[in-house]
Amino acid sequence: RVFATNLINMNGAGGLGRAIIVQATAPLGSMSVKNATIANFTGADRGGAIRVDGLAGGFTVEGVTFADNDAVGTGSSDNGGAVSLDSVGGPIRVSSSAFDRNEAQRGGGLAILTSPTAAVTVTATRFTLNETPADNGGGIYVGTGAGPNNYAYVGYSTISGNTIASSTTGSVADIQGGGAFSAKP
Repeated sequence: RVFATNLINMNGAGGLGRAIIVQATAPLGSMSVKNATIANFTGADRGGAIRVDGLAGGFTVEGVTFADNDAVGTGSSDNGGAVSLDSVGGPIRVSSSAFDRNEAQRGGGLAILTSPTAAVTVTATRFTLNETPADNGGGIYVGTGAGPNNYAYVGYSTISGNTIASSTTGSVADIQGGGAFSAKP
């Protein structure tokens, strides 16, 4: 399914809803979100703007701006201030997009949790001023669930001004990764 050329804005209402939620007991096909602005959403746990749990195919974001989304609660499962991806079977592609001022416990902008067969490619994308109050990956978090034959590639992108509040500020932080964090060796 493709969501294209939309402005989705909660105007700071901060409800429990997200712009898009996919929670499947059996993995569904693939999903694309293109040419949209998704702003001011709050998720009670994973994915302030988009939460995906279970796709057999891939997940694509192209030409999307995620701004001022929030997935911060009190638990360690509050991942992906803008986007949280879990159990995605196909390739994960993010291009020509922006993740600005989003917040979550892990992956202030983007969190990829367990995707055992998915390769991750991020190109021409900006991650700025995203924040995690206490955990990993101010801008991007890639969890340990990534498969052994996969890779995470970030190229031709800007990762700047992301923070871990309890750690350090900037694009290059301690082992927790103010800009990006990968638990995969």
